[in-house]
Amino acid sequence: MPTPAIVWFRLDLRLADNPALQAAVKHGGAVIPVFIHDPEAEGSWQPGGASNWWLHFALEDLAEQLAKAGSPLIIRNGHSLTELKKLVEETGARLVTWNRRHEPLIIERDTQVKTSLRNGGLQAESFNGNLLHEPHLVKTLAGNPFQVFTPFWKNCLANLKFGEPLKAPKKLPPFDKPLKSVA
Repeated sequence: MPTPAIVWFRLDLRLADNPALQAAVKHGGAVIPVFIHDPEAEGSWQPGGASNWWLHFALEDLAEQLAKAGSPLIIRNGHSLTELKKLVEETGARLVTWNRRHEPLIIERDTQVKTSLRNGGLQAESFNGNLLHEPHLVKTLAGNPFQVFTPFWKNCLANLKFGEPLKAPKKLPPFDKPLKSVA
């Protein structure tokens, strides 16, 4: 029987066109969606009042969509890696998925999370769920980052490849025990 999979939602608070969610569903076990409120990870870019207002209502909407699909949203407060490890321990999950963000502090944090989870014997996978081109993949013929916008833009347009958006899963297999959530 497949083990549960944790989907770590961050700013990608949607079911449709969400490759991290699709990977968790494909895994075949229970899908455990989690949002971890960790403003310290944002460093000096911590969200302000308007961002927190948006986040509140976006999380409410996501929670409603997930509940309709069969798997409730778990919301935790604290250090992301600590909370993910706690959730892995509580659920026996062997897979943690998320969509990448591209802010320098978040990249650093995500690298630490992925390394720590993998060192603990877990499968940790991140996906491009937010951009047409990930910045580190758009390079000059010499393999270097572009220094001027126009050639960068032309390269992006010349290499623009994307398929149909991923459909939102209609049903998500729920975890069979209640999990601690702040909401």
